[in-house]
Amino acid sequence: MTTPSPTSPTLPELLSRERFIRLAAHTAFVSDIIGDRYAVLVMEIDQLDLVRARFGAKTAEACAAVITRRFQEAMPPETLGTQLREDAYGVLAFATGTEAAALALSDRLHDYMRTPIATGSGEMVVSVSVGIAFTRHGVRAIDALRAAERAVIRVRQNGGDATFIGRVVPTVTPPSFDQVTRRSSRELVGVDG
Repeated sequence: MTTPSPTSPTLPELLSRERFIRLAAHTAFVSDIIGDRYAVLVMEIDQLDLVRARFGAKTAEACAAVITRRFQEAMPPETLGTQLREDAYGVLAFATGTEAAALALSDRLHDYMRTPIATGSGEMVVSVSVGIAFTRHGVRAIDALRAAERAVIRVRQNGGDATFIGRVVPTVTPPSFDQVTRRSSRELVGVDG
């Protein structure tokens, strides 16, 4: 693992959740047109609540700041990142259309996070859970993000500190007004005939 030096260039900006989802939606639209797919990763810190309970809010906030910086350092240039919640981060990995490439990015995130964090009461090592989902034709970006979040829940339920690739289940779109009208007309014709 290579860690950037303190004099490395500025870290990538983390987007707001709303902007992250808008960019994901735009990317999904473009991906549909060109027939490409990309990965959505969600990384959640496994023990932040325990750190807060055992060492206090200041230590938990200091750990969260270090983790945010490490998250930014681990992000390759072809990705966008966001802080989804206090203990969760999201990544859009545009050049990561295969399972192997997404798992390599997940391994990079795990490696960066496992480096001990110095606190007032010693050193602490945190682990993370990572969920991955892929877009495909006809899948909304928010569906891929939700699938990655469900994958993280599955990892956490199995003890954390791992990665799981989730399946994207597209939302069912309600039938259009024309489809409902035509079906009703056929049913009425069948009854009257």
